[in-house]
Amino acid sequence: MRSFVIGVAVGALLGLPGCTKIQSRDLIREGNADYRDGRYREAIEKYTEAISLEPDGVTVYWNRACAAESIVLKSKDPEALKGRKDYADMALSDFKTWHDRLPEPTPEDSEQYHNHRLAILDADERCDELLTHWLDKHNKNPNEEGLYSTIARQYDKCNRTKEADEWFEKRITVFLLMIRPPPRPTLCPFATLVRSRLFNDIFFLDANKGWAVGENGLIQYTVDGGVSRLAQASPPDQWLYEVQFT
Repeated sequence: MRSFVIGVAVGALLGLPGCTKIQSRDLIREGNADYRDGRYREAIEKYTEAISLEPDGVTVYWNRACAAESIVLKSKDPEALKGRKDYADMALSDFKTWHDRLPEPTPEDSEQYHNHRLAILDADERCDELLTHWLDKHNKNPNEEGLYSTIARQYDKCNRTKEADEWFEKRITVFLLMIRPPPRPTLCPFATLVRSRLFNDIFFLDANKGWAVGENGLIQYTVDGGVSRLAQASPPDQWLYEVQFT
């Protein structure tokens, strides 16, 4: 009789890991259903419980990260900022755990990880971390022209106008003047260096030289009562807008 009791106990212990795994997977499925229905906090609770039962999981961290990210992206109310930061921290940590635990991350996996990370940093308005990311990328790829504008725009979003202007001017100096200097038509020689966003392009006006350059090439301009009308560009039919100068 005693040996039978011991056998049952041993059998129960041996079956426990399998039961735990089944329970964990059930929780993940329930969390997935909550996620699909937009119940992100409930999904996070299920994923967290599943992780406590099966802490060496991989995909469950991706799932919880996506749920936390969804909350971050939808948190626009100023009163929700503290909670948004907590969910942003969770999402950033879980995406990293997922990526670190992949046996052999593919380039697509790494790209997804970095894209999600940038989206979270941007949604949570983490200016310093975004600047660090882009400046580090620039240091590794100093000849990538687009990074100059990206860094300038990021400084601008962080309300650091002085640094933004410096990076806009760096792009002109390094690429548009030194590498491929444009011709200099004789046009109105007044106004100040300005930046304007039209279709996410950035335009520059150098009053001393009398020409403007944009991401799609040289732009000729005329000045009429403080308003500069873009008169010619490459392609010429794209510029039908006016830019105010100060």
